[in-house]
Amino acid sequence: MSDPVPNCEIVHAMPGRARLRIEARRGDKAFLASVANGLAAIPGIFEVEVFPLTGSLLIRHGPPLDLVIAAAEKAHLFAIAKAVSLAPPPPLEWPKLPVDPRTAVAAGLGAIALWQMTEGRFLPPALTLVWYAARLLGLETAGRPSGQDWMGAASASQRFNKVERLPRQIEVGAAEMPIDGER
Repeated sequence: MSDPVPNCEIVHAMPGRARLRIEARRGDKAFLASVANGLAAIPGIFEVEVFPLTGSLLIRHGPPLDLVIAAAEKAHLFAIAKAVSLAPPPPLEWPKLPVDPRTAVAAGLGAIALWQMTEGRFLPPALTLVWYAARLLGLETAGRPSGQDWMGAASASQRFNKVERLPRQIEVGAAEMPIDGER
């Protein structure tokens, strides 16, 4: 009586490439080599790599994986242990939180700022944490026109746009040289 056909698991699959694992035959180099030779005989299999330490096979194939597995099962090389869906899993949904995460982070930064103040570290650490908390809560722009910084001055982008451009020509001695390849 021959040995029963071992169960095989699809570890990973993508078009043209699949990794199969035969857990029961881990470390059995001779058996895995015979399975690799059997798989290589199937039309459309380009390459089979054997990893005896993990009991896995890496298959590079042309036809769909379902056809490759059906041919391997027909040749009694292995049997698929369970049906594996090759479709991507549905996206994860984040749970609804009772508190807005931005508010929670701002409250945490505020608490750390208070702790820094009790330690006597007002300026760099505490003030920075309060600034970050205010930005998270949207308080840095409250009550002032858009485009102004906290002191009411024009923002850097507005100041930059008001900078006058340099003339298109630079005087060198008595002659003028064009810039940007102008003639």
